Amino acid sequence: MSKVFAIGNYDCKMKMRKISFWLITILITIYTLLDTIPSNYTRSMDVFNNHKYVALRIMKDTMQLLSIYIAFLCGDCLLKDERLGISEMMASTSLKKREYIYGKFIGNISISTAILFIVTVICTIPQIFMHPNAFELKPYVMSFIILGIIPVIFISGLATYLPYYIRSSKVFLVIFILYWALCEFAEFKGIEYIKYIGYAKFKIFQGQGISPPELGPVLNMCFLLAVGIIPVVVLANTKYMKDIGRI
Repeated sequence: MSKVFAIGNYDCKMKMRKISFWLITILITIYTLLDTIPSNYTRSMDVFNNHKYVALRIMKDTMQLLSIYIAFLCGDCLLKDERLGISEMMASTSLKKREYIYGKFIGNISISTAILFIVTVICTIPQIFMHPNAFELKPYVMSFIILGIIPVIFISGLATYLPYYIRSSKVFLVIFILYWALCEFAEFKGIEYIKYIGYAKFKIFQGQGISPPELGPVLNMCFLLAVGIIPVVVLANTKYMKDIGRI
């Protein structure tokens, strides 16, 4: 496991050195902050007096932009290593393929979570001091985990294995942008199960949250985690195809 986290940590640090990382973090922060910061306008709307709604809105705004950036930032993590010959080098070392794949997956999650955390903290601070009602931490934590971390795992998983399976990071980006548009604009009955912020967006902050009869949010989260993790595990445990230089 130490090798897995070492690879993930290295990948994360390398991506954080890119100007695009800080530019997108600033952009998302400004966009989300302007939309959610307490003001005369927001105070005139009853929904903004509810911390549950504000926490939901912060995460919704953040993930709208962050989801696309994750796909662009992480979508070539395996194919790029193949082009650079790192796959061949890996086969000649003691590093196991599954350690390498899991490390890449962890790296994608780490860099995405770093942006998510920075934006969430900055946008939550004004709610502590400027919100008309006493601050409640629980809605922001729940929103961060359910509408942030779970979709991040899902999208990071897609960005790890799907470009490799279809042999093209560009095709993956096209597919993901179409999926993003479906999630943002389509409102067909039942489609919330497959949205990266699906049923949870509408149900998790109603009343006490998810109740046993509310299967929608639970099924949505199960779908995201399964699609994000299981194919990564399958890829990590398949045989290394050294003869054609593939991982």
